[in-house]
Amino acid sequence: MEFAVKISKIVIFVVLGGYALAGIIGFTQGTGIFDPERSSASDSEPARERVTRCPGDAGSFLYKMLTPIGDDCVTPVTADRQDPSPDAALEAADPETARAVLRYRCRQIILRVLNDPGSAEWDDARNWRFTDDGDGVYTIYPTLRAKNALGAIVRTGFRCQVQEVAPEEWELLALEEI
Repeated sequence: MEFAVKISKIVIFVVLGGYALAGIIGFTQGTGIFDPERSSASDSEPARERVTRCPGDAGSFLYKMLTPIGDDCVTPVTADRQDPSPDAALEAADPETARAVLRYRCRQIILRVLNDPGSAEWDDARNWRFTDDGDGVYTIYPTLRAKNALGAIVRTGFRCQVQEVAPEEWELLALEEI
């Protein structure tokens, strides 16, 4: 029994120490809800989805706990049930569908740069401003509430500008908090 108490104290100490270290690092890097160093358009990578397969039911909880935040985990689609890719919707005649795909792309980009992606509460995407700037360039203005580096929930907006450089390949041109 005494051994179990010692182990639980060690686990609590390690967890609390990790939170304290994360708080100190967040405080020294500023109080915004995202890290501007990670949103530079010059260092941008194409905004493509990275999908990994989940292990079986028995190991999926541990897999999700050990996988870095932002990694998507989905079950492979069977041959009889094919879901269209989000980019295939851009070829559809419905402009609202194309806008929905671009909103999704910007949302994924923004989640990568938030201090605490799990705290994000998005406003209704249909109310986000959307502009077609021509030449495959689109600007979306999403709004959300999320935790800043100090742990306070703040409301903010972004200007997310993306360009289609090839079929199913998007490049981030600009991302700024407004």
